[in-house]
Amino acid sequence: MLDLIKRNSFFFDNCLNLANIFFEKGQYNFALKFIRQIAYFATFNQTGYYASWKLEQLLSKVSSKLNFNITNKFNNFKLESNEGQFNVLHVVSEIYLTGGHTKLMKNWILNDKENSHSIVSTSMNYKSFKEVLIHYNLESNSNYYLNGNIVEKAVQLRSLSVNYDRIVLHIHQYDIIPNLAFSNYKSKVILLNHADHTFWVGVSVANVIAQIRNSNIELDAVRRGIDIKQFYLPIPISKLEEKNRQKKESVKKSLGLSDDSIILLTIASAYKFKPNNHKNFFLDIVDILNSDKKIIIFIIGVTEDDVFVIKHPQIIYLGVLTNIKEYELIADIYLESYPLGSFTSTLEAMKKQTPVHLMYSPEDCIRFFSDSNDEFKYPKDFIEWKKKLLTLIKNENKYREKIIFFQNKYLKNNNLIDAWNLKLQNIYNTNYVNSKFKEDLSYKTKNEIFMMNYMHNKNIFSFKLLLKNTSFFNYFLFWNVISHIFILKVQTKMNKLKNSNM
Repeated sequence: MLDLIKRNSFFFDNCLNLANIFFEKGQYNFALKFIRQIAYFATFNQTGYYASWKLEQLLSKVSSKLNFNITNKFNNFKLESNEGQFNVLHVVSEIYLTGGHTKLMKNWILNDKENSHSIVSTSMNYKSFKEVLIHYNLESNSNYYLNGNIVEKAVQLRSLSVNYDRIVLHIHQYDIIPNLAFSNYKSKVILLNHADHTFWVGVSVANVIAQIRNSNIELDAVRRGIDIKQFYLPIPISKLEEKNRQKKESVKKSLGLSDDSIILLTIASAYKFKPNNHKNFFLDIVDILNSDKKIIIFIIGVTEDDVFVIKHPQIIYLGVLTNIKEYELIADIYLESYPLGSFTSTLEAMKKQTPVHLMYSPEDCIRFFSDSNDEFKYPKDFIEWKKKLLTLIKNENKYREKIIFFQNKYLKNNNLIDAWNLKLQNIYNTNYVNSKFKEDLSYKTKNEIFMMNYMHNKNIFSFKLLLKNTSFFNYFLFWNVISHIFILKVQTKMNKLKNSNM
C-alpha cells in the first residue's frame, strides 16, 4: 500500500512538472488540460496529497495570462441589490437527483432565507441542470450554466461573480475553473469542504473554509496547510419530525411486514459498505439477524449484484432510490454504514427522531461526531457495537428514548436553524483574507492507507484525451519530456542498485 502511494505521488509530481514546462513554453490551454487530468488523477488515486499548492500556483500563473475583458454572455449582466441582504452565488460542477453533496447546497439555500441565492454550473448542460433544479424546488432562483472551453468558462464565471457579495464553492475536487476565475482577483470566496477525505483544488482562492465536520478544522490546518479562517458549518435542519404511529403501521402492512417486526435501516452509496481487513458490515449484521427472526434490515444504495454483499432472508437490498420516505417512516433503528459512514443519511435519521447506532472505532479521517456527546458516541469495538445494538433492538430500560434525547440535544446545539444561522452569519461577516502559497506535503499514514480501499487506485490519467486535437508541436514536446522523465527514473534506479552493491 505504501509503495502504491509513493508511486502515485511520484507520478503526480512529474506530471505537474510537465504541465509547468508547457506553461513556460506558452502552451496555456495544453497546460490547463494537463492540470485538470492531474487533479482528476489525485482525486481518485491516493497520492498522499490533500492539496497541492504547487498545482494551484501554476493555475494562478495561467490565470494571470488570460484576457478576462473579452466579450462573454455575462458582460452586461446586472443583478439587483437589496439593502441588508447578501447576493450569494453557489458555484457547482454538477448537481444530482440523489446524493448528499447536492443536498448540502439545497439545504444552505432553503434555510438561509435572509439572503438572495443563485446557482451556476461549470459542467452541466441546460436540460440536465434544470431537471435537478426543478426536483429540489430551486428553479425560481436566478440560475446559470457556463459553456465553452475551460478558459471561456473561467471568463464567464468571473464576469458573473462581479454581481455577488459572497461566492460559495460546492465544486468537484478536480474542477479547476473557479481557480482560474478567482486567482489574482479580489473576491469573497467560501469553499464548502464536502470531500474531506480526499484531494481537492480551490484552497488558494478560498478566503474562508466551511467545514461540515468540526474535527476537520484542526486536521486541514495541517494536511492542507490552510492558514485562513475555518468555520464549522453543519448540515442545517429546519425542525425535528415526529413519526405518525398509525401511518407507520399502515406502511408496514402494505410492505408485508408483521406488526412485531423490528426494522433496521441503513443508507449509503455502495462503495461505503465495501469491507476491509478490519470491518465487514454484512458479516456483522448477519450475526445480529441470526439472533432474532423478527429483525429485518433494509439497505438503500446497495443491490444484490454488488460483489461484496451477503444474501440473507432478513436483508433486503433496495439499490438507489429517489423516494425513501416509507422506509424512513418504518425504521425503528438507523445503522450508520461502515467502514465509511454517510453523515447526511445519519443526520436525516436523527432529524426524524429515529435512534441512530454509530459505527465502531472509526478512523480519524471519517470521524464525524466527537466522543464528548454524552451517551451518543462511537462504540470502541465490535463487541460494544453488538451489545448496544441488541440493547436498542430489545429497547431495554427505554434505551431508544435515551439515545433520541441525546441526539436531539446535539441537533439543537448545532444543526437546528437558530444555531445553524448563527454559524452562517459568522462566516458571511468574517474578515476575508487570502492564503499564502506554501510547500506541498504528502502523507503516508494509516488514514491514507485506510482510504485507499475506497479509491479507484488505478491510472485514470488519460493521455489519449489529453493529446486529442493537439498540435504537432505539443505532441512532440509532450513525448520529449515524457522520455526525459523516464530516463531520469531509470538512472535513479540504477544509481540505487549501484550504491547497494558497494
